[in-house]
Amino acid sequence: MNKTIIGTQTNGAGLVAVDNNNLIGSYYRKLININISGSTPIYTDIATLPDFGGDPYVSISGDILLTSTGKLLCTTNNGIGETRLLQYSYPSMTLEVVVDLYPTILGPFGLTEHNGNIYIFDISFANKLYLVSTTYPYTLTQVETLTNQVMGSSIYTSCATSNLITTTTTTTIV
Repeated sequence: MNKTIIGTQTNGAGLVAVDNNNLIGSYYRKLININISGSTPIYTDIATLPDFGGDPYVSISGDILLTSTGKLLCTTNNGIGETRLLQYSYPSMTLEVVVDLYPTILGPFGLTEHNGNIYIFDISFANKLYLVSTTYPYTLTQVETLTNQVMGSSIYTSCATSNLITTTTTTTIV
């Protein structure tokens, strides 16, 4: 489906399709749903990014990834260059996981999943590709130095099946 979208709200970085009528994007510190079913987009706030200690400049820095397992992943940056990977449960938008990327990844722009692995493209300095372990402590491993900058990536939601696995402790009393 192709559609020209003309809206009154300027969107920030990151965009992912939920379905033919809805997109998820960003606007300042907000994740927003953009309903494009009509002639004018309708913007609805769905989450406010955490301020991580009072920093009002946290924003989406690159891509947003929606998985078929009901997880929404996004990379963020703040006013002093600290970068993070966030995982929300979708559509409830409960924040589940925060992975500190700084100082390993300074410019997280591309975010994708391939063969059960989550990858982040870092456009700072040497254009590196990192694998993010899906289990705690969510280790970052450089797997490639790229010749070109990757400023964004995309994947069908139905093909994105991985997510960061949350750890929970269950106590059984016998």
